[in-house]
Amino acid sequence: MSRKALSILWWMIGVFALTFSLLAFLRTRGQDVPGEIFGILEMNPAEVAALAVPVAFAAYSLLLYLTCMWCKECGGNHWASRIPIARFGPEDVDPEHPGGQGFQGVVIGLVLILPMIILVLLGVQYLRGSIYFSIKRGPTELLGMEWLGHFYTATIYSATQGRAGFFRFGSATGPQYYPVLTWIYLCWFIGMVITFGVTLKRIFRAKLEH
Repeated sequence: MSRKALSILWWMIGVFALTFSLLAFLRTRGQDVPGEIFGILEMNPAEVAALAVPVAFAAYSLLLYLTCMWCKECGGNHWASRIPIARFGPEDVDPEHPGGQGFQGVVIGLVLILPMIILVLLGVQYLRGSIYFSIKRGPTELLGMEWLGHFYTATIYSATQGRAGFFRFGSATGPQYYPVLTWIYLCWFIGMVITFGVTLKRIFRAKLEH
């Protein structure tokens, strides 16, 4: 992949990761947000996190991967050249110049750091979601599993008392929920945090060495 193609792809994924995670978080807080992405942002606020979390995690994971690829294949010695120049070319923004370094610093804050903060907030909203059990040919019951209760997988399954049905997230009519997903998302998030740290270390490698 050429430098130009990688730069364009990095910027597109970065904008999507930031925009989607921010809109999804605002929607979980009950705000009316513009746009329609896969129908997720049209759901009830209590239900949004169930589907928004994996999409936001996937977008940010891809962004981190592309950033590491740039550092490895296209990055220079200066930290400001170790991320793509968003929306511009090297003839427009000089990473060696203080102005270009300031521009690249803002890009790192908006595209890499801010989305990570929003993902933490989105994860908190996910843990705030209630778990329901929809009995087959019967009513939907509120199990009351919130916060750390999401990690009590055995307790959640035992609450069904062997009855046929499935779990719902956020509301009695919310999307289908699989208790094991909480553990998958936790491991995924820890992996992203580690990769995030490694990525920042690669970007500021030369600066740290001095």
